[in-house]
Amino acid sequence: MSDFSSSPFPEDEGRRGRKFPVAIDAVTVLSLLVVALVLIPSRYVVGPLGGSGTPANLIAVLAFIWYCASISTERSTPLKGRQPIRTSILIYVCAILASYVAAMNRPISGEEMQAANMALLPVIGWCGIALLAADGITTKERLDTLIRRFVVGATFVGIVGIIQFATAFDLSQYLAFPGLKVNGTFISLYNRDGFNRPTSTTIHPIEFSATLAMALPLAIHYLLYGLGGRRWVKRLCVAVLAVAVPLTVSRTAVLGMAVCFIVLMPTWPRAWRHTAYVALLMFTGAMSVAVPGLLGTFKRMFFGMGDDSSATARTDDYAAVARYFSEHPLFGRGVGTFLPHTYRILDNQYLATLVETGAFGLGAVLLIFLSGWVVARRSRRKSDDPETRHLGQALAASIAVFAVTCGTFDAFSFPVAVSIAFLLIGCAGALWRITDPHGGAYVAVSPRWIRLFMGRGSAQDMVVHPVASPRSPEGAGRRR
Repeated sequence: MSDFSSSPFPEDEGRRGRKFPVAIDAVTVLSLLVVALVLIPSRYVVGPLGGSGTPANLIAVLAFIWYCASISTERSTPLKGRQPIRTSILIYVCAILASYVAAMNRPISGEEMQAANMALLPVIGWCGIALLAADGITTKERLDTLIRRFVVGATFVGIVGIIQFATAFDLSQYLAFPGLKVNGTFISLYNRDGFNRPTSTTIHPIEFSATLAMALPLAIHYLLYGLGGRRWVKRLCVAVLAVAVPLTVSRTAVLGMAVCFIVLMPTWPRAWRHTAYVALLMFTGAMSVAVPGLLGTFKRMFFGMGDDSSATARTDDYAAVARYFSEHPLFGRGVGTFLPHTYRILDNQYLATLVETGAFGLGAVLLIFLSGWVVARRSRRKSDDPETRHLGQALAASIAVFAVTCGTFDAFSFPVAVSIAFLLIGCAGALWRITDPHGGAYVAVSPRWIRLFMGRGSAQDMVVHPVASPRSPEGAGRRR
């Protein structure tokens, strides 16, 4: 990706020797996105845009525009070499567009048409986040910087949530920025069995728990392998995230933490695993003492699901989804058109995706999750560095957490959780590229193809240039 640390204009006498004061790269933009996600409550939006107009989503859209603009020059184009994340995102975009076209070609109400139009904006933002991270992060050091910032941001969200749980005081109400409006009716504090269920700067306790559960594997990674920095800060991050997740009193919280340790712990040395078992037992005992009745509530939630209205409502969704799916099986009824107040709430993102974008859309979403998991795991296998190997496994755990929890709530309706998920999928793609940037034969697609399409090139621009592997004589020469 392009680096704006220097001026893009030709030097002249007055400009020569002067540089842009701050280097702006993909990590800078994505860090700004993380700050907007965790610091500005997602209930505050730019009024005319509704739920799609969160400040974080607008930054994400700008990231997508920047990514596309970088294709215009050969020096900055990201279209060099294989990138599984890029391919899966492209397929997802095709699925969304096919769904949109299908919606416009059937009888549709004005409300559904407006919802379909507005639904495209966050999709553009998610794709921009993943693409900018996967192709724009150039070094392992910059990748670590971005992930550390996310972990610290998630810790801040957790601290606000813990205060909210303990005192019923909503600190996030003081984080409103001028010019933003509350999107619809918002409940800042939920309750279940007498426990306050915090939302912090997110919209719902389930989104809060899913977001923090995705951050937990990465916080553990930097506690175990992070170089430099104060160790007490790393311990604080892990402790806050581990405590805050179960305070939401949701099944998503338990599933998220379970997936985190199921994916991470088998890769640890035996001594680490034994220590983790003891720590988990001590943590469970401490939580039962600090929050009396919490473990009993979780027990009733899982073993008494037959009497739980939220659980039975989720199982009832399957019959309704089968009917809607049979009407539009391939491309769905249209992205964003399955309005909860008109039809029903689907507390399962996979079912919602199946209804709105059909089998093609569901396959595209699963492909994105699978691509993120595969590239993270391949990064682990390709590297000999223990820290890099563990980071790949931690990213795989975070992606697995989101993939599993998508089955417990309509995740794509909650901007913080879904944006963080696409960010981490993009980070997995960046780690895959950094650990072995020339891992196989591939071709670099010159942006001159685009100039030819626009009528500004010649037939010579139709050449696809092969890029030599570093193991070949040509690649070896380039490395020297």
